[in-house]
Amino acid sequence: MNSFMLQVLVVCLVSGLVFTAPSLKKPQVPLCSRYADPCVYEDKPICGTDGYTYSSECVLCAENRARTVQSLIQHDGPCPFFPLQERMMNKPNEH
Repeated sequence: MNSFMLQVLVVCLVSGLVFTAPSLKKPQVPLCSRYADPCVYEDKPICGTDGYTYSSECVLCAENRARTVQSLIQHDGPCPFFPLQERMMNKPNEH
């Protein structure tokens, strides 16, 4: 009986890790050709491979157009931390 309970516990633990570890997925290339500039607001957060949370794939594409190093989609949903807010606070004043 104890062996059975241990097996069930191990299966549950492994299943939980698989379903809650989005960083194990291979990053995806955003499909930027389907978005117009400027972006229409969408609240579909995605986490970029740069660690920033973007409000949508379109916003990630707009950011990528302005950079030399492209960010990919790490996973759907926000990143574990909130570096986008930190980036906005550290952004130099543009007067």
